Formats: sequence, structure tokens, C-alpha cells
Amino acid sequence: MATFPTYEELMKRQAPPWWEPKIDRAVFKELQRRNDYRAFLSHGLYFVLLAAVGYVSSRLFLQGSPWCILAFFVYGTLFGMVNSRVHESLHGTPFKTRFWNELVYWFTCTMEIRCPLTTRWSHMVHHSYTVPTHTDPEILAPRPVNRLRFFLDFFYLNSVIFFLIPMLVKHSLGIPTAIARRVAPPSEFPSLFWSSRFTLAVHLAVIAVAIIFHTWLPILLFTLPRLYGGWLIWLLIFAQHAGLAEDVLDHRINTRSIHLNWFLSWLYMHMEFHVEHHIYPNIPFHKLARFRREIDRQMPASNTSLWQAYREIVPALRKQRKDQAYFIKREVPDARERV
Repeated sequence: MATFPTYEELMKRQAPPWWEPKIDRAVFKELQRRNDYRAFLSHGLYFVLLAAVGYVSSRLFLQGSPWCILAFFVYGTLFGMVNSRVHESLHGTPFKTRFWNELVYWFTCTMEIRCPLTTRWSHMVHHSYTVPTHTDPEILAPRPVNRLRFFLDFFYLNSVIFFLIPMLVKHSLGIPTAIARRVAPPSEFPSLFWSSRFTLAVHLAVIAVAIIFHTWLPILLFTLPRLYGGWLIWLLIFAQHAGLAEDVLDHRINTRSIHLNWFLSWLYMHMEFHVEHHIYPNIPFHKLARFRREIDRQMPASNTSLWQAYREIVPALRKQRKDQAYFIKREVPDARERV
């Protein structure tokens, strides 16, 4: 069984020397500048759209219409895309004002049935150690990929059953999980416990309201959508690193950028520019396209579509079942050597 370093052991390591692009300092400084307007616009439109579809779904459900099944499918799909808003708020890049980033982060983490603080610590380790085996806590495609767990997460079930619910319960009882010991200092455990209690309490309150008023609507609108509507976000986030190199110090080799249409790009908060995001996580979502243009000559070609990405991912995962050393090679100038 693989052994993973504790937080204390990670902190004793020297920071990995990741590849960095050549870019004008003034341009780079401007790319990191945030403003509240763009974040309010993006988040506002998303939650208005989600509320509108939720209202239609609820009306159809209360009328007993079978069309509510299709409506809730659309609602759940939109709800599942909240993952990208969790992710961006975690980095603190959408808003210039920290308060708004934190407010959106805690609310969206609750929508995803997550412990906000454990998620934050885990993702910081993921960015410091992107896909080194036995270090990165967020490898979604470990070799060989477990096909059952892969398909379960189309409905968020693998994450919820084996990871999130056990974590919320243990942390609520004051018991640090293995992942907490890996990514966070012991001094932060009390805060992790209270953040888990917060998420768990919100969902228990939703279930209580459903029981009191004898209706499934609160559960269908808040607790279950991430499960029944998680297929699209899972396809997107699984593609970020699947089939690519491990144990390298170059995000161009272990991370994938994909061309998406404008609507998916907006829902995904432009995280299709995922190589670019990993290179400099402090660049706000709405400036990633410009960042890509600035460094385009130093980058490998992006996948032309999500479909084209999976046309290379699926064969690679099949090959990795027989040869775990296999990976999709990206041709880039000045690539960093393996760790």
C-alpha cells in the first residue's frame, strides 16, 4: 500500500521548481489584477439561471408533470457546475474583495457537500505538487483507473460515499481523517471540524424541512442535485490530468487545456484553460484566455474539444491497465525533467 507524507513532512521539502513561461512583467502584473464587477456578473448570472430553472422544475413537480424529470436534469446539470465556483473562490481570484470570495466559497462548498477548510488545504497541496504519485491528494485518474469508481462519480457517488460523508461525520465528531493529516497542520484541525459541522448541519436542516413539510422539494433542490446532475462537471474535471504524465515539474506535460464553446466556458469559469491556471493560479478566471495568448508560442496545442480530449484519454486509460508507465506525450520546448 502506498504511503503518503504528512503535512509536517511536506513542509520540510523544498518547493518544487515548476516550469514558468517568459512574460513581460508589466503584462503579468496586469493579468493578476482582480475586480468585483466581473465576479458579481458571472456569479450573479449563474445563480439567477439556476434559480429560474429550479423554479420551473419545482412548479412542474408540484403539478405532477412528468416534464419535471427533464427540468430537474437540466437543473442538476447546472447545479453540478457549481464545482467551478467552489474552485475559483477557493483561490480567492474572482473578487477583489476577500469577503465576497469567502462568502461564495462557503456557500458553494455546502452545495457540493464539502468541508470548506479541508478542501482548501487539499487543493493547495494539489497545486504545489500537481500529479506526483504518493503526494498529490487530488489525482482523479490513478493508474490503473478504477472503472467502477469512475462511473460512480458521474453521479458524485464515489466522492460522497467513500470520501465526503465519512469526512464530514468524522470531523464533526472531532476525529481528523487521513486526508486532513496529509494536507493540514494539527493546529487547524479544530477549524476543520467546525467547517465540517457547518456543512453537515445545513444538509441536515434541509432534510428536516423536507420531513416537516412532507415534501421532497428541499432535498431535490439542494442536497441531491450535485448527485443526479454531476455528469457534465465530472467529464470536465476528470479530463484535466487524465492520461498525462506523472512526476514531472512542467504543467504543460501533466495538465490539459481544452477548447470549449462560450456557454460551457462560462459555466466552467474558463477552467478549460487548465494548464494556464496551474502555471499561475493567481490569474483571475476572466483573464486566462489573454494569458494563453501571451504565452501561446511556449505552449503545446490545446485539445480542440471535449470529445477530442476523450478520444485520447480513453485509449490511454486502457493502455495503462496493462502498462502503468504509459502516458500521453506532449511535445513542448524546454520541458522539465521528471522528478
